[in-house]
Amino acid sequence: MTTTVLSFLAGLAFLLLGMIKLSEKMGQVLGVKIRQFIKYLAKKPIHGIGLGALSTGIFQSSAAIIVLTIGMVGAGLITFEHSLPLILGAGIGTTITAQLVAFRVTTIAPLIILIGTLIWLLGRDKLKDWGKVIFYFGLLFFGLGLISQVVGLIKNNAVFMNLLSNLNNPWLGVLFGIIITIILQSSSATTSLLVIFGQQGLINIQVAIPIILGANIGTTFTPFLISLRGGINTKRAGLSNIIFKLIGVLIVLPLIPCLLTILKSLTTSPSQQIAHGHLLFNLFIIAIFFFLLKPFAKLIKKIIPGQEEMLPLWPEYINKKYLVNPKLALSAIRKELTRGNRVVKKMFVLSEKIIIRFDKTKMENVFYLESIIDNLQEEIISFINKVPKNKLTETEATTLIYYSAITDNIERAADRIDNLARLARHKHRQQVHFSSQGKKEIAEINQLLTATLNDITNLLKNDNPQTIKNILSRQNKIKNTIEISKENHLKRFYASADLVADGPMFNNLLINFQQISKHCCYIAHYIDKLSFRK
Repeated sequence: MTTTVLSFLAGLAFLLLGMIKLSEKMGQVLGVKIRQFIKYLAKKPIHGIGLGALSTGIFQSSAAIIVLTIGMVGAGLITFEHSLPLILGAGIGTTITAQLVAFRVTTIAPLIILIGTLIWLLGRDKLKDWGKVIFYFGLLFFGLGLISQVVGLIKNNAVFMNLLSNLNNPWLGVLFGIIITIILQSSSATTSLLVIFGQQGLINIQVAIPIILGANIGTTFTPFLISLRGGINTKRAGLSNIIFKLIGVLIVLPLIPCLLTILKSLTTSPSQQIAHGHLLFNLFIIAIFFFLLKPFAKLIKKIIPGQEEMLPLWPEYINKKYLVNPKLALSAIRKELTRGNRVVKKMFVLSEKIIIRFDKTKMENVFYLESIIDNLQEEIISFINKVPKNKLTETEATTLIYYSAITDNIERAADRIDNLARLARHKHRQQVHFSSQGKKEIAEINQLLTATLNDITNLLKNDNPQTIKNILSRQNKIKNTIEISKENHLKRFYASADLVADGPMFNNLLINFQQISKHCCYIAHYIDKLSFRK
């Protein structure tokens, strides 16, 4: 019996490790692309549902996709309304694993592992990463296969069979599904285990359906807890996910006899009935809410009132129709640069907060916002390259070149702020503390840089010689303040006043502050040159 239990736990460990590592690896390989696909959400809700289903199927984790969605909502990359179809679609994607198990993909898991291992070992760069993805995908099903082999051995175990018999009460089944899914942190894992139990004749569809319903509720807990750390729209998205599942469960519970009739008419295989039940439940939720998304969003906004800034991921002003008119093209670029600097300012404010008091959600928001700037730079440079050069005057050509340089400096400033967020994370992990004087120095530098970033935004909106003078004079003050802070920190460090502080970390913060200030000055210089040429 001990060997059987250990084999079961080993299979469960392989299953969970495969899911976790697969999700992580897919995040590295496709994370940025998944965020870029979000632009389709603005068109039709059906796109969001499809993207949610596809993403979850690839990542093998609805929680991972919903957490990603909640993070993007919190960062302002997508609206709360546009997050709802993605959340609904994630429920469909999480049913894929159970379907694959029902059709016995576990039998070829060793082959999948072998293929993944060969690509991992022999491939290069991206191909090597895809080899890891395939390996972990195979490991996931290998774990399920191992569980399948040992589950049949526990049919004669009185304790286990008595536990299953007590789950005939639907409400107990729902509660059991919630608890198991919270423990496993995966509804896919829970339903896949149910499919395996069905294959071995350990559980019937009547007992499995309530557990599946509970699993769908259990999988909402982690995203909801994460959403509580965020802003208004983040909390709305987390609450919506729970409400979708709760309402679905409350409606379906009394209709279980009807659902059982449908499932039994589709197939006689208990394992496939369980997998289909999971799929039909999530399709049912979509059928309920798809045409009610707007009133549902209004209801959630009443429950959690407030307003948050929305920062579109994609350019708002540049448009290919302006390419025929250089003046319109240059005006559109200038507006995008202004918007880009606003994003940089928001990144800086968030990084300023987490340096002193770390917050994972704010850190992730900085990373998301940095992806906006990266994308904005790519779009602006692509647009600049398409502007017909033969239609430009000398002044317009020079302006185009300077705008390209400003774009580059905005992106580099964003990179430096990204560094600040990563240093804040390192500071938190290493439990590094700064002295009260060190905190005051950082606060003073942050105040000066915030004023400069505000001035840059105003300068990009309207040329103003006085604003340029303010930026350049403040640059000298920032430089002097940073140099004094470096000297003070060294004195405190060697005098053990900052005994628990990481000397290089504080110094790296100051270096990044200095570089942000320099990039702002470069932008001011380019604007000054453009003003002079006018």
